[in-house]
Amino acid sequence: MGSIFKRTLKSAIYNPAAERLMSWMHRHKPRILTYHSFPKTQVENFARQCEHLRRYYNPVSMDEVVTFVRDLKPLPPRSVAITIDDGYRDVYEFGAPVLRRFHIPATLYAVPAFLDRQCWLWWDCISYALFHSPLNQAQLIVPGNELSPATFALGSVAQRQALATHISISLSRFDDQSRWVQDFAQRLQVNLPATPVPPYDAISWEQTRELAANGFAIGSHTMNHRVTGTLHDPDVKRFEINGSRERLEAMLHRPVHHFSFPNGGIGDFSHTDIELVKQAGYSSAVTTLIGMLDDEADCFQLPRINAGADMDLSFFKMRLAGLFQYTHATNIPVRVSGD
Repeated sequence: MGSIFKRTLKSAIYNPAAERLMSWMHRHKPRILTYHSFPKTQVENFARQCEHLRRYYNPVSMDEVVTFVRDLKPLPPRSVAITIDDGYRDVYEFGAPVLRRFHIPATLYAVPAFLDRQCWLWWDCISYALFHSPLNQAQLIVPGNELSPATFALGSVAQRQALATHISISLSRFDDQSRWVQDFAQRLQVNLPATPVPPYDAISWEQTRELAANGFAIGSHTMNHRVTGTLHDPDVKRFEINGSRERLEAMLHRPVHHFSFPNGGIGDFSHTDIELVKQAGYSSAVTTLIGMLDDEADCFQLPRINAGADMDLSFFKMRLAGLFQYTHATNIPVRVSGD
């Protein structure tokens, strides 16, 4: 019921005249859109988004965005760059074919350890454990309230989804999520598979090389998707930032120029992190701070607009045109998928 209400509300917000006006007002401000995954059930919706982008906007690459910001090289009106974080397998299976159909360039920010099958993405562990737990309620210790476990109801999909979101947001402020994940799984009586299973699995290196050979830019999203602003050891920071680039370049046999801060919101990266990204040789870094680009944009703190293959088309149009400018909207960086 809640999702139906939200879709209805988003549709009610849509006003074609307002969309055209906002799009025209912000026509000289390039946008960067953020995507994460592309469920098979949302392919047609994503295709409608891409059709709108191709018809009314000018898709550009992140290289072109950098020359706009760094060199003030003009871009076409209503320029928009597509970026995709993490590196889920469905990017290759369902997202990339749609982008190719509409001749839209994109940048995939990959997590090398995820592609190496050395780790799950931690919020997916939480989601998997909650959706596979046989319990109707569970005692869990949530970060920020470690003194005693609290009892949470697991009676419905909605309850489990809400709890997954709550826990994931709480965990995003800690420097090592792995110990929390194991505790949650044990308390939920779930054995996590050694490697991610569908729909949580990663793109393969062979598939990533194929994307790179067919127009995708591949960027870095750190080695293990650790939130750099929570890391205190400088060597760990350098490994996440430098090591990820080295691994990507070794596996793809091509240079990696672009970086994406994990989570990427306020407090998720520091000035030290920005300097380390510069020193590593990247030419840009994107965040999840919401906004468009102008002449004063910083190549290493680029704002983006959160999208999603499942976003209602009318709301997508309004958000792309600049609705967030008038609603005090913020991006929500933590992704939580369900079965």
